[in-house]
Amino acid sequence: MAIRNIVKEGDPILNKVCRPVTTFDDRLATLLDDMHETMIAADGVGLAGPQVGMLRRLFVVWDTTDAPEEIPADYEYKFIDFVNPEILAVSEEEETAYEGCLSFPGHNGAEPHCHGITGGYCRFYQSR
Repeated sequence: MAIRNIVKEGDPILNKVCRPVTTFDDRLATLLDDMHETMIAADGVGLAGPQVGMLRRLFVVWDTTDAPEEIPADYEYKFIDFVNPEILAVSEEEETAYEGCLSFPGHNGAEPHCHGITGGYCRFYQSR
């Protein structure tokens, strides 16, 4: 695994449409592993392909379901990998959440979000 550079505000890749992932192989597994490591090293909770220079339809998130409030040094992170995600339905109900983005450091704030999204995606299970 390797920590990749995070693409920052102003890079044109952040405004492009991503291509779908068509090959599910060791290269994809390595990319997802690198994204996990990069996200944790940057103290993030999610990271998308374009943020590491890959114009592919995928993103990873930290699965905080069972995470303790204080994260110990030896904590074993769990992730959810979304490959070729699609939004199928969006709730009209909104809620506000405080968030930021690793590609836009310093731009944090309260953002309105829909309360629920129904989506579809391929989950990539690594057998290494």
